[in-house]
Amino acid sequence: MRAIGPASSPMKAHAGRSRRPGDGACDVTSAPAVQNTTSQAAADRGRDASDAADRLRLKTDATSPTGQVDGGWWPHSTNLAAELPDLFSALVPQIGPIERVSYHLGDWDAAPRKIRFEGAVARLGGYHWQRAATVDVLTARRTLTLRVVPPDTALDAAQDALAAAAEADETPSAGGDEASSTRRRRSRGDRSSRHAG
Repeated sequence: MRAIGPASSPMKAHAGRSRRPGDGACDVTSAPAVQNTTSQAAADRGRDASDAADRLRLKTDATSPTGQVDGGWWPHSTNLAAELPDLFSALVPQIGPIERVSYHLGDWDAAPRKIRFEGAVARLGGYHWQRAATVDVLTARRTLTLRVVPPDTALDAAQDALAAAAEADETPSAGGDEASSTRRRRSRGDRSSRHAG
């Protein structure tokens, strides 16, 4: 990892030159810290609520962990900040306000650290250790792990993948998945004990 000096150091190297995006004077880019997302993605693409619901499948009993995922999600793109409002609008009525979303860094474009949805702020965290093709959605009381179906998947294949992710009898197929389920259960238990005390 390369250390980045103070903000003024790039100016010293390019004294007398104005700094403009794309001029090579600034080699660090980042997304905004907080992005307002309330229905902007849906409005931009003409989506409706039924489209968001068609792209999400949850297990019928998602209250206790059964297998490696709690359902499946088929986003339109790899722009996480643009896709989350649709996911949130489908999930919030079922699980309550969402506080945090974690994701695998290799699966998504650069994302802000926080997004605002219907007046609340949800923190986003990208990790290399997170299981690929999953997102964890955390509320104050629970964590849902969703299998992410790649956006470019054909309709029939995507519907099959969503149905498979929502199967109640899906069980972990590898030790890593089993460890992940154990970690999720432990995390839920830790969170419950913190709120109870």
